[in-house]
Order: sequence, then structure tokens, then C-alpha cells
Amino acid sequence: MVIQNLSYNLLKTYLAKLVSAGLLGYEEQQRKRYVWTTVRGIAVLKCYRNAIALLNGYPSSCPLLIELGENRRESKVLTTD
Repeated sequence: MVIQNLSYNLLKTYLAKLVSAGLLGYEEQQRKRYVWTTVRGIAVLKCYRNAIALLNGYPSSCPLLIELGENRRESKVLTTD
């Protein structure tokens, strides 16, 4: 962690926040710690990449925005019934 200039305590704090947000998965087995990117975390990374592409003038679409649009349509259907 010294090369990245990130203390272990700071790393633990960031990991806890990312796990609670559902962006990373975390598991301990037999004194080993496993961390992986969840499906939602991959979608966030894709959206970040897409945002950079949009800032550079390239067309792009974000899977999270598509998901939000579907949820909004569903909520409108539920409220009008």
C-alpha cells in the first residue's frame, strides 16, 4: 500500500463504503479475504467510462440510467392504478 500512498485504515474505510453501496462484494474464508466487483459495480464503472466518453465528444449510454428509466416507468404505472 505504500506505493499507492493509501493507508490500510483508509483502504478499509473505502472498502466498507463500497461494500455497503453494493459495488463490491467481500468475503473471508480461512484467513483469506476476497474482494470482487459486483454486477452493479461493473455497471457503475461502465457509466464512468461512458461519462468520460461523453466529455470527449463520443456518444455513449449508461446502463444505470436505462435501469432508472425503467424504474420510473414502473412507479408511474403503480401510482396511476
